[in-house]
Amino acid sequence: MRGASLTRRGWTLVTVAVVLPVLGRVLGLRELTSLGLTALFLCGASILLVAYGPVELEAVRRVVPNRVHAGSPCRVDLHVRNVGIRRSPVVTARDPFDGGRRWARFRLAPLRPGEGCTAAYRVPSDRRGLFNLGPLQVVRTDPLGLVARSADLAEQDSLTVYPRIDRIAALPHTRGADPRGGSVTQPSFGPSGEEFHALRPYVMGDDMRRVHWKSSARTEDLLIRQDELPWQGRATVVVDLRASVHDEASFEAAMSAAGSIATACLSAGIELRLVGTDGVDTEHGVGRGHLDRVLERLAAWEPDPDPEHELVRTLSGVALAKDSSLATITTGRAGPAAIDTAARARRGRRGAVVVVFDDRLMGSAPAPTGTTVVRCAGQNGFAAAWTAAVGPVKVTA
Repeated sequence: MRGASLTRRGWTLVTVAVVLPVLGRVLGLRELTSLGLTALFLCGASILLVAYGPVELEAVRRVVPNRVHAGSPCRVDLHVRNVGIRRSPVVTARDPFDGGRRWARFRLAPLRPGEGCTAAYRVPSDRRGLFNLGPLQVVRTDPLGLVARSADLAEQDSLTVYPRIDRIAALPHTRGADPRGGSVTQPSFGPSGEEFHALRPYVMGDDMRRVHWKSSARTEDLLIRQDELPWQGRATVVVDLRASVHDEASFEAAMSAAGSIATACLSAGIELRLVGTDGVDTEHGVGRGHLDRVLERLAAWEPDPDPEHELVRTLSGVALAKDSSLATITTGRAGPAAIDTAARARRGRRGAVVVVFDDRLMGSAPAPTGTTVVRCAGQNGFAAAWTAAVGPVKVTA
């Protein structure tokens, strides 16, 4: 534990212990001198009690869960155990949250050697972001509260609060040069339900039901039907992070919208790429691991004050494949150029969606051909506006 130090009450008592003897000498009152010496004695005794009294505790913290969506419950479990050979004194435990902006405080009763106790508390998870918990501080004071001595037990832990996710439909599939590019899986032309692609020699272990007997009889070698792999779509989400076009509410709504689109696309098997105007690019990826990386990025993003980071420049630099759809998230303060640039990024093809918060500032100009504009007048109407513009969630059997 760190060295003992006087509390505010202790410093007050020391001041009284110095002033009273002086007043007693000036006024000729010995009683004041005696009171001052008594106060000084109490301070000294408290320092000795706290400074040399052993406190041998260990603590373990567990955040359950350590990754949540905004608004979901999160609990912290603390287990403290006495590892000394003496009964521990009464101590106060303090666990800071979010850099000390909030604290969890509770008193620990004396513990016998080897005895432990568990405490739990809820942490606020209504706000998106990356938060630190700890280190856990244990403070021992004397019975009068004159002297305090503290120690750090459990190290820091982290809590990641993802943005709130709405259940929406995925980005619409695009059509490139391949006429089959508008569906997640290729159409079936054969009776087996899969499209014939090529023939290859038989390899030990291949399913004999996939032998192409006509070709095998003609070549006198076993040939296996090889079906073409299902087509997988791609989507790119561009988020306008500029502080000049956002207020606090619109920025949080943009993070939630980006997370909702990403979750819907990855759940539909579409490769997703997240791009920010600050230069961050996650590249395309699929699966739960990629979704976690995208959501962690959304949890960590803050408004970007750099005036050189422009949405138009970011959209112009995003290279899109023919089969890639595009979603751009911004606000009405970005101006009509955002919609026009998003449409040009798709080169006139279908598959461009622009989400505009505070759409009253954008104006009522019609969207370019092939571009869907999701206009959100408020911060909580994204899901309804997306469903009206893009379509409802497709329910699969």
